[in-house]
Amino acid sequence: MIELYTSLISQFKNFWQYICLGITLWVFNYYQFDHSYLIGGIFISLGIANILGKITNIIKVYYITWNKKKSQQKHLEEQKSYFIDEYNKLSIREKEIIDCCLNRKTLTFSSSPLMAMELVPYIYSLVARKMGNNITYGGDFAINKLCFDTLLEYRQKNKDKKNG
Repeated sequence: MIELYTSLISQFKNFWQYICLGITLWVFNYYQFDHSYLIGGIFISLGIANILGKITNIIKVYYITWNKKKSQQKHLEEQKSYFIDEYNKLSIREKEIIDCCLNRKTLTFSSSPLMAMELVPYIYSLVARKMGNNITYGGDFAINKLCFDTLLEYRQKNKDKKNG
């Protein structure tokens, strides 16, 4: 009889199968003279354990996903505030480079060949502040997309405050 139970355990995949077999064995053993409910109770316990395992797994996945989203959102807000703070600290020439990108609504800045050598230190300063990358060793600059979006939004809010 034990071999039958062990073979059933290895065949069941769903927690409902365990619970149904456990209830059936309980009812069957109720009408026996020895009143041994142990096997039925074991199958019901296995089914309930399987249910609890699935529920805790769902809760764990939800909790991890929620914490990850919350952490990413916090990191994104920190980056945005960093870009705004750095923008306010920029020199006039650095702001001109950033403002040129924002005014033209493009992520890249290319200087004329005559101005390239003059702007290189400012472009490298912007790269050091993590506001973008220099494309070549000359006066070409690509602003960070998050930085671009953040500063565009920041400038729009400041315009609205001045006008309103």
